[in-house]
Amino acid sequence: MDEILALHFFRRITNAQKRQILHENGTNLGDLKRHVLKYLNRDKTAESSWFEACEKAYRETQICKREGVEIYAATDVNKFPSFLLEIPDPPVVLFGRGKWNNSTVPLSVIGSRKMTTYGERLTKSFIQDLSQYPVNIVSGLALGIDGVAHRSALACGVSTQAFLAGGLGYLSPKRHSSLAKTMVDQGGGYFTEQSFYTPSLPQYYPVRNRLIAGASLATLVIEAARKSGAMITANQAF
Repeated sequence: MDEILALHFFRRITNAQKRQILHENGTNLGDLKRHVLKYLNRDKTAESSWFEACEKAYRETQICKREGVEIYAATDVNKFPSFLLEIPDPPVVLFGRGKWNNSTVPLSVIGSRKMTTYGERLTKSFIQDLSQYPVNIVSGLALGIDGVAHRSALACGVSTQAFLAGGLGYLSPKRHSSLAKTMVDQGGGYFTEQSFYTPSLPQYYPVRNRLIAGASLATLVIEAARKSGAMITANQAF
């Protein structure tokens, strides 16, 4: 796992290149390092960058062990969201708590943080209907529609998962901490590609949104402003 985590933290090549390296060479540390450096064969600082990534991977592993955080590698077909492997820039690793279920159909349900009463009612109605099928509901654990989607899924006995913008040490919003725990307790979970102490900064939300859309077979937008995170997610789904 440490070598895959080092690959995750190595920022000098793209996620698509990382996926290709894993596909071609497996998880042997020596092979990974050799093929990573091949992409940067004229850069004398590449090896030191790889060493720094390995050090960060080691530190993050210790944090995850201490905090009870699971590390899900893209090479683990039983635990990693299978649809994420089909997007152009999939993460190599996810950090999280709980489970992802590849035996059900993942559907993302998203919308405005400032939802209307109509939007709330419609979200509950959609999920109640969808719960009759083998689905799991994916969203972003945000206020508004996201929170209603998660709670409605739980009320209907459907597992639900969330993707976070920041690290698990900065679960946002804090008022959804108990909701996140209930999601795990009822067979779902919450995940991120950011290291544990990464704050939920604005620039990470569009990056997170590609995970919500990419991990799902379809994306349902209940209501959203024309310029909003929900619409970014909708465009990612397209």
